Amino acid sequence: MTSSIPVQAFARFTDTIAMGEVWRQHMPVLRGAPFEFSACNVQYARCRTYLNPSSWHKSFLCVSYEFDTAPELNTSHKPMLYGRAYLQGRSHDAFMALIRSDGARHVAELDMIVWNFPDDPHLPQLRELLDVTRAAQYFPYASLPFTAKDIVNIKIEVVRYRPEQRCILRYDVGYGHDGERYILYAKTFADDNGAQVFTRIQRCHAIASVLGVRIARPLGYSAMVRALWQDELNGTPPTAALEAGDFAMPMAVIGHCLARLHAADLPMHAIVTREARLTDVTKKSRKLAQMFPELADDLGAIIARAR
Repeated sequence: MTSSIPVQAFARFTDTIAMGEVWRQHMPVLRGAPFEFSACNVQYARCRTYLNPSSWHKSFLCVSYEFDTAPELNTSHKPMLYGRAYLQGRSHDAFMALIRSDGARHVAELDMIVWNFPDDPHLPQLRELLDVTRAAQYFPYASLPFTAKDIVNIKIEVVRYRPEQRCILRYDVGYGHDGERYILYAKTFADDNGAQVFTRIQRCHAIASVLGVRIARPLGYSAMVRALWQDELNGTPPTAALEAGDFAMPMAVIGHCLARLHAADLPMHAIVTREARLTDVTKKSRKLAQMFPELADDLGAIIARAR
């Protein structure tokens, strides 16, 4: 097996036209009901490869798809499917090693294991957090202007999803008798690091004026669903300026804010050193150079500049 084979083998899984046709055949079975969509989009993709040629057959691709359909009741997120694609039939053993309660399905002809969102092998709490009848029990009521009894309705939106890692959810809560609404966000993690992140955000919020940044108010942390809660913060995200072609202004602002953040006195349990980051980036660049030889010179130049 050559280093280019994993890339060639996995390329079809990021071809949205081809995979759209594949999922038209498989989705009704995977979802257990008729399923129609107008477009299939790749929402996230990550390829795990190896430097050692004898391990190239162990490579796998993590990819999630988002489907354009009519909005589902009480949610504004599109149906999603997450999958791990393997080589040489290795999906069978990987599937047999899984805990079946996580909603995994094996698609042998694709050499792939798939999960229907919100099923996720490392984020089982998503089912709770996306259920409008159960999510409210985890709200940080001590920091909110309403109680559970005041809630009239809840609308949930998936803001950002990284399979097996984290998910950000937006809750639009209607409460009281006067049509009042409140927006809050939950960021849920695959591990317990959210508690540490919450502590850091609390500190950042307390010294926001010194940092020269606006930080959404932290509302609480729910250990049962590994969710960090924050208020909504209105403003224009840097990505909007970047997408409009204005690169200098947002990057300069971000750079100054990051410099002040790095100099701040924050509670840290671990510090990533420059040397550790360079080691990691160098290893990843070598993998990319193996898979895409035409990029080897550019990657080498980037690493040389970083050093």
